[in-house]
Amino acid sequence: MKISLSLLPTPHSLLPIFKTAKGGSGDIKLIEAVRLSDPNRKAGFTITADLTAYPQDISAHPFPGVLSNFPVDPSIKSQRLLTGMDFDPESFRRAPDGSFWIGDEFGPYLLHTDSQGKLLEAPYSVPIPAQLKQYGRGADVFRSPQNPAFFDLPNNTERLKVANINGSKGFEGMALSPDGTKLYPLLEGPMIEDPDQTRLVFSEFDVSSKRFTGRVFFYKLAVPATTSAPNRTKIGDMTAVNDREFLVIETDDGQGFTAAFKKIFKIDISRVNEQGFVSKEEIIDLLNIPNPNNLATNAPAGSFGTGNPFKFPFATIESVQILDGKTILISNDNNYPTTGGNGRRSNETDDNELILLRLAKPLRVTTRN
Repeated sequence: MKISLSLLPTPHSLLPIFKTAKGGSGDIKLIEAVRLSDPNRKAGFTITADLTAYPQDISAHPFPGVLSNFPVDPSIKSQRLLTGMDFDPESFRRAPDGSFWIGDEFGPYLLHTDSQGKLLEAPYSVPIPAQLKQYGRGADVFRSPQNPAFFDLPNNTERLKVANINGSKGFEGMALSPDGTKLYPLLEGPMIEDPDQTRLVFSEFDVSSKRFTGRVFFYKLAVPATTSAPNRTKIGDMTAVNDREFLVIETDDGQGFTAAFKKIFKIDISRVNEQGFVSKEEIIDLLNIPNPNNLATNAPAGSFGTGNPFKFPFATIESVQILDGKTILISNDNNYPTTGGNGRRSNETDDNELILLRLAKPLRVTTRN
């Protein structure tokens, strides 16, 4: 997701009617939309709803600088709705009690809302593990350039000097354990000063006590984050298979013809090497998906990668959900209307696509209690 002055981050409930070999329209129906809000001022910092007008210069994100001539929408102010200027929700899970846990990229933070999207507590910062504190730049928690601690600094250049992770490298993925008791938020990028630029951190969070347990794991990228685009890789999402295995999306920055690395891996937190990295096994190459029934015939003419094999060639593939032991759902984020183009058709905004994949080897899935 890109920064927006007025965009309202909104978890949606969707009903996809998949096109399969047995039929189906390929349509998607919207069932529910939940607006995030902070009526009780839990955020702990100035949000868009507190302003009279939107900032004039978005590069001065979030609030230092001159305000524009565009007043903040009255509904945002009256309901204290959260916008894409306040938080950048990239991952979310619904807990057994119906509340939402959301992974934010700006803090980065864990956010907790009720079932209607109302922020329940102050955002949770994530502690830096002891073995990486030397790269924390004096902080005990992960901080991106957009962290409120840096609001007084004049620009992003100055904030990058004190942040310990880069912008847009917060909690891109987050898994909820099958029993609903633990969360595992996963950073999209490594710490700025970490000499190992393939190391991503994810920590265990106890939902009941609302505390981090101290269990920390490392995920190893295939290509260092400092590699030039489009070859560097990043994670797109993470979801639980059972209490020790998880699926992780890892992709490069390529789109369409430049896409070279789009894969789903299975990791196991019970199998960790001496450096703290979890085991990692490739289960799907998203650029080489068998499509013997040619199910993408509804794609516009000239679309890239819709034949056999089918390709999912997007820069931002950001959702993986397990439907059963043999079936998973994958979706992209088209980053509409800014950077989401060239995946299927040159110079055209991509659609959000949802696809079902049948696995060659079944997963050992544990369903939620």
